[in-house]
Amino acid sequence: MEKYSKIKDELLKSGLPLESMVADSVRSLSAKLPSPLLNTGQYFFERSESELANSVDFQVVYDLDIKNCDFVEIAFLIECKYRTKGTGWLFTDSPLKDAGMEFFVENFFSKGKCGKENFPVLAPPLNNSDIPAVGKGIEIYSNGNRNEKSITEGIHQLMFACCSSLSRAFFSEEQMRKPMMDRKIDITNRSWHSLLCPVLVTTANLYHVKNPTIEKIEESEKLEDICSREALVAYSTPRPPPYVGRFIREQVFQEIKGMVSLEGKPNSKTDESHARIYLTNLSFLNPSRYYIVDYGRFGSFLKDYIDFASSMVSYASKKGSGH
Repeated sequence: MEKYSKIKDELLKSGLPLESMVADSVRSLSAKLPSPLLNTGQYFFERSESELANSVDFQVVYDLDIKNCDFVEIAFLIECKYRTKGTGWLFTDSPLKDAGMEFFVENFFSKGKCGKENFPVLAPPLNNSDIPAVGKGIEIYSNGNRNEKSITEGIHQLMFACCSSLSRAFFSEEQMRKPMMDRKIDITNRSWHSLLCPVLVTTANLYHVKNPTIEKIEESEKLEDICSREALVAYSTPRPPPYVGRFIREQVFQEIKGMVSLEGKPNSKTDESHARIYLTNLSFLNPSRYYIVDYGRFGSFLKDYIDFASSMVSYASKKGSGH
């Protein structure tokens, strides 16, 4: 029995049971949606100068095929973090009280109705201003020990996975028409865009520490005296670290060069120059909004996000049509 207890603990800590529950949530919700959720499994990306893990646990894709709108594909990039019972993730407010913005990726070749000028990326998370906008966080265990790196490492994995996914902007209608027809979606003469949604799913208890002061914490007798328990927070980085921008401008650019030009094509250098400018503009502010979700809330979060994204796409397309 004692041996099994150790095996059980290590199996839980491996994260495999949590990942299995996340996959089950995706399958369960998929059957209830107009289009299926496509779980493509682990998403890998290359970052040569880093020792951090170069993958996130899942990429889950959902097609927003809304009548009279541009076609937008949501790419949920999901990283799972199992933590033992009693572990808390404590977050303070974002210094600017800023929840960041949704990561809308406009197609490089075709602007369509849903241009970046029309897409409401600054809408409150899930259109709900009650979701806490948090900045720094710390992991504290039930024995009082702390880990200052684990949350940051999870955010970094999502950060670089999002940046790697910018290659989606360079898929042309011609490239995408056949695979989309296989999914019974006609994108002929429709612009094709992406909405990237980075999600950190955890078994840790999520807490929002409101207006902390040294005196308030010293005088508190229990955790609830200084913070509120949350099922979902929006973690924001209003200005991504400089090395993220460099990764987009250099490594991602090298990956997409062949997608925007052909050898010997007269305007290939112009196309490459425009692509570099496009990526540079994105690198200034993105990615800036991450969703950190209690694993028990994950399924309903996916549904809420799809509804939220649908409303944003409809709004942007109508505005782009002049309505």
